[in-house]
Amino acid sequence: MKKFTLLFALLLAATCHFAQAPQAFNYQAIARDLSGNPLINQAISVKISILNGSTTGTEIYSGNYQLLTNNSGLFDLKIGNPDEVLTGNFNDILWGIGSWFLQVEIDPAGGSDFQMMGTSQLLSVPYSLSSASLTLHSPNGTSYEIAVDDQGNLITNCVPDPSQANAGPDQLDVEGTSATLGGNTPEFGQGLWSILSGENGNFVDATNPTTIFTGEVNEMYALQWQIHTACDTTYDTVNINFVAPPQLAIGDEYGGGIVAYILQVGDPGYVTGEVNGFIAAGTDQGFLPWGCQGTSLPGADGLDLGTGYQNTLDIVTGCGNASIAAKICNDLELNGYNDWYLPSKEELNKLYLNKELIGDFFPSYYWCSSETTSLKAWMQEFIAGTQAQYNKNSGKYIRAIRTFSYTPFTCGDAFTDTRDGNTYATVQIGDQCWMAENLNIGTRINGSSDQTDNSIIEKYCYDDSEANCDVYGGLYQWDEMMEYETTEGAKGICMEGWHVPTDAEWCILEQEVDPTINCSSTGFRGVDGGTKLKQGGSSGFEALLAGTRDIGWDFLGIGSFTSFWSASESGTSAWRRHLDLSKATVYRGYSSKAYGISVRCLKDN
Repeated sequence: MKKFTLLFALLLAATCHFAQAPQAFNYQAIARDLSGNPLINQAISVKISILNGSTTGTEIYSGNYQLLTNNSGLFDLKIGNPDEVLTGNFNDILWGIGSWFLQVEIDPAGGSDFQMMGTSQLLSVPYSLSSASLTLHSPNGTSYEIAVDDQGNLITNCVPDPSQANAGPDQLDVEGTSATLGGNTPEFGQGLWSILSGENGNFVDATNPTTIFTGEVNEMYALQWQIHTACDTTYDTVNINFVAPPQLAIGDEYGGGIVAYILQVGDPGYVTGEVNGFIAAGTDQGFLPWGCQGTSLPGADGLDLGTGYQNTLDIVTGCGNASIAAKICNDLELNGYNDWYLPSKEELNKLYLNKELIGDFFPSYYWCSSETTSLKAWMQEFIAGTQAQYNKNSGKYIRAIRTFSYTPFTCGDAFTDTRDGNTYATVQIGDQCWMAENLNIGTRINGSSDQTDNSIIEKYCYDDSEANCDVYGGLYQWDEMMEYETTEGAKGICMEGWHVPTDAEWCILEQEVDPTINCSSTGFRGVDGGTKLKQGGSSGFEALLAGTRDIGWDFLGIGSFTSFWSASESGTSAWRRHLDLSKATVYRGYSSKAYGISVRCLKDN
């Protein structure tokens, strides 16, 4: 077989094909033998292949062309001609993604005994190929649809547009300092929470649509959920505020009504360490029959505390009448709550016993949800408190109730910082409640940088190791700890309900563990206060020897000493306490605010 070479040129912009015309682009080459002589007026076969990714990549498309060279040895063809396809679909090639290579083979005898002539990369991708539009893909995954109108004007559309952001419903008067947000998960785009207004709020994960948000009591927050693509951004906002958990008493307004009863030891449903009970609506819900006279309703016979809710469900399920006592209570939506029910016999009696504190009862009969027979249910008279069975088709007054429960904090219990999920032990020392672990909140930065006022809590970890923060807590410069204010006793970076202890509050602690300490003196003082405060000491304070980050950017002293900031200034410095491995006493002195040292928070009174 005669050997030959090809000289070829790829003409990318020769033809644009629109509408139903087949996509293709022109290709020209001169076939020559090894001596450089053109193969003139000769019938040849040419195989063209498009490879993906490399010169040895996957063959995506190939075509076979029967051609006749001209008197210069030149031949031309249209790559992508549907009449000459061997394999693949030319229209399915995504020219805008990856790299593409052109492989040429030839049989100078016009048959199918192809000889490899070479493979080269298509450095100019034929983007002009389109039926009516073209989609280009950027490296970050964004697509751009480019089309042409009937007047020849280019139209560009970015896709995909982001999903419409939905921040969820407002959450008002949330008890405590944390709430789970209700943003929507984007189908297209990346989501991000931000704070539009309100001080000292934090997201556990600002990219999570249902993240936990923490803030301060009595602060109103406007939060924004945005969903972004390279094409656009959508926004939605939600309002949220926090209120302090209550110290409740019967007759207090709470939970959409009036506290009617607080469970006591021995009551069904009582849980040690929790405050729970039930709340009465502030007014009656009407004068109605019990309903379903002559029909026995299985399950609606509970008498004790905690049975009224199930009684009500069984009545509503078994009795189809709409205007009956249980149905009206079950369907009640009042002051933002929809979990009301008709009280049981004993629950109704608690309403009677506390009627003066609850208020607005008629001196008449009230239904409860406790059925006795198919004909009768229990009622109670609100003058002398008499309880009796009565015909269910008789009209009586009704008052809806709902349950409540919360867990009050007791010093000595562990508590969770809802800003980041860290849990801390606490200890009661005298009249003070202290954290029994060092605070560890914030984003770690290297010790070679100062912490800055940038709305992000920053911390040092000894030797720039997060593992040390996990054990010893973070190290903080004074201004960062105080959140850049100078008020003694400020909350600073402590949790809601806690604050940075003052120099005087440190003195109270010292004298509780070692009465010989003179609070106004400096240096190491007392007899054994340091021993009692260090890990394993009798106070339970459990101070670890966490070391410091000094003003020369070095970390010093882990395992040998530790210091704790106070919220009190001394000129341009601030007061601190210091414990040393070799000392049984406690040091009081002041240091440059640039030091990074440990923080313990003190519970507010």
